[in-house]
Amino acid sequence: MIHMQKPVLTINDLAADFLQCPDRHDTGSEKWDRYRGRTTSTGKEILPFWVADMDFQSPDVVLNAIRKRTGHAVFGYTHETPDFATTLTTHLREQHNWQIDPSWVLGVPGIVTGLSITARLLSQPGDGILTLTPVYQPFLFLPKLAERRSVRVPLHADVTAQRWTINWEALEAAMTPDVKIFWLCHPHNPTGKV
Repeated sequence: MIHMQKPVLTINDLAADFLQCPDRHDTGSEKWDRYRGRTTSTGKEILPFWVADMDFQSPDVVLNAIRKRTGHAVFGYTHETPDFATTLTTHLREQHNWQIDPSWVLGVPGIVTGLSITARLLSQPGDGILTLTPVYQPFLFLPKLAERRSVRVPLHADVTAQRWTINWEALEAAMTPDVKIFWLCHPHNPTGKV
C-alpha cells in the first residue's frame, strides 16, 4: 500500500504559465478534435469555447504528484485516503472560513455520479430539483432519470455589462415546497461565472 504524504505547498508551487497554450489537436481531446475542420451551416469555423477544459499546462507540483503516483506502476481501483475529508474541511475552513463536519464529506468519482446520488438521497420521486440555465447538460436530464422534476430558472444575459446575472425574483418564486434540491454549478458551466 502506498502512503501519500500531504505536501506542504506555497502559492509559488501553484504558479502556471498562462501565456503558453500547448497544441492539443490529435491528442484525443474532445474539445479540440471533435469539431476540427467542421463549420456551421453558414460556413464559419466552429470554435471550442468550453469552460471546464483548460488549455494550460498543469503546474509542476501537480505533474510531480502524478509522476510520483505513476512511479508505482500499478493502477487498480482506489478508495478515499484516510485524510481526504480532513484535508478538504481544513481547506474550506482556512481559505473560505467555512467549518463543516468531516463526516459530511463523501467522495464520488465524478459530478454526474454525485448529482445522481444527491437526487436519490435528498428527495423523493416527483420532487423538484432546481438549477440555473443554461447549464451543463447532466443538470437537466438527471432529474428525469431519478424520477424527479427539473425546475429551471434562466440566468439573465446582461449584454451591456457583458455578464450573466441571477434573476433573484424568479429564483425565489421557483423555490416552492415541492422543490427539495438546488443544484448550483460553480464555477458556472457554460457561462464561466464565479
